[in-house]
Amino acid sequence: MKEQAAIRAGDATPFKRAGDATSSNNKARYATSFNKSKQPFSCIELFAGAGGLALGIEMAGFDTLALIEYDRDAAATLKANRPGWNVICDDVANISPDDLPARFRLPAGELDLLSGGAP
Repeated sequence: MKEQAAIRAGDATPFKRAGDATSSNNKARYATSFNKSKQPFSCIELFAGAGGLALGIEMAGFDTLALIEYDRDAAATLKANRPGWNVICDDVANISPDDLPARFRLPAGELDLLSGGAP
């Protein structure tokens, strides 16, 4: 069995270099270490703000289907920093759970994580 290096107090990150976890190889490795189906976990984030929680979720290997943020400036920041993210600038009250399967091509009951940094 391969021995893993211990993470000591004060270590900033277990990755070799900053940004290492966001590479496609590492995203797949971290996502599949707990996910036996070897498919990325799916996520929709509510109250996305400037994207701090979403970035951590991405680094953990999740496939974020959408980020919903009401504030126009925060949504613009998300879009500018992560053009590949599906940012929806709207009130979460306007996004019906009934719309999720069609809007995000997600079968009912198949969302792995609904995250949010509620104000």
